[in-house]
Amino acid sequence: MNGPAVSPLTRAVEKFISHEIQSYAKEFEARERRKYDQEEKSAISKINEALDRWKNRFLNELMHGLWGERAGDNGRGTSTNLPAGKPAKLELTLTHQRAGVGVAFRPTLKFFDSSGRRIRATPFKWVSEDTNVAMIDEELNVVNTFAFGQTRIYAETLKGKLKSNTVPLEVVQIREIRISPNEVQMGLASRQKIDAICRLADGQDTNAIYLVWTESNPTVARVSSSGLVFGFALGKTEVIAGDDRCIAKTPSLIEVVPATPKGSGEQRGRGYPTVLVSGEIDRDPQTEEYVNFSREDPPVTQRPQDADRNIWWINSAAPLARLYLDLTKGYGYQSPAWRMYHLERYVDVIVQIALIHAPEQKEPLSADEWIVKRGYREAEIQAAAASDLREFIATGELPPE
Repeated sequence: MNGPAVSPLTRAVEKFISHEIQSYAKEFEARERRKYDQEEKSAISKINEALDRWKNRFLNELMHGLWGERAGDNGRGTSTNLPAGKPAKLELTLTHQRAGVGVAFRPTLKFFDSSGRRIRATPFKWVSEDTNVAMIDEELNVVNTFAFGQTRIYAETLKGKLKSNTVPLEVVQIREIRISPNEVQMGLASRQKIDAICRLADGQDTNAIYLVWTESNPTVARVSSSGLVFGFALGKTEVIAGDDRCIAKTPSLIEVVPATPKGSGEQRGRGYPTVLVSGEIDRDPQTEEYVNFSREDPPVTQRPQDADRNIWWINSAAPLARLYLDLTKGYGYQSPAWRMYHLERYVDVIVQIALIHAPEQKEPLSADEWIVKRGYREAEIQAAAASDLREFIATGELPPE
């Protein structure tokens, strides 16, 4: 049987059918794309919420470790990650040059080669010119103060007798200590500086004296050697400071309360930051609008108003983010590549939070030293993430709530 004769009408019908099929295919493809886009946005948002919860739990444990450190907890503290070399200069610093009686604190000694590069420590000894006033425990690497007076401290290498700079230390007589403020209400996971104002024997008032700081309930909050308090759990604790001869009569009452709700505009320093994903995935908590960044913006970024509210954004428009979310390139939001990328951005945020919220460091760091310190912290957090989130990385199983 012969088919229909080819005619203008037949060609028109065939062209119409072909056009309709193509139109339907495009509409079906667009509908499927919209469905996938919505699934993608919902899934990424759900993953991000789970990672944000893990981030807070991990930071709580990490900060407990950082804030639990006391002078004398560790050994000499010289890093084996630094390169070996021949020392040409020793640089000694003390966090305080005035201290109370019977306190202990760690000096910092750095070794440099002839090019100015920081190197690994070589064997050395500590010297105090008046050991009746203070001396350094060679095993614990801490300065111990014994009596009122003045001394000078330096270090000297055992080979070559290379000396560091000499730093003066005065052990002062304290008549009275007042803690200020005497009451503090602070948000969970935030920091608050407390001062110990000392009235010395000569009538001088100063808060630049190294003292022993303690807290009555360290599960609620911990205090650093400089009086910086970090809130770990809801509740109350008392913080006090003193030395062997004098202690503050009245402690500071610390109450840790829930952090300010998201989007209130008053979150600065009041809790662990929230991490959100830009694009049409997560909305700004305050404006309820989507936030968009360009491919030129950093992979993890903040606007000025975000810093005030403790919000970080993972930029979904960054080149690698777009690549790992591209289904046509063999990736997509369900791929291990995207999960790794998403988690790596969390590591970036956690590193910065850990460095910002760590106990106060009075010693200034050079750019190179800051990079090294960040590198150590990043390696530590990456190892923890790989251990805690092994199933998530491998299969996409979300960490538990």
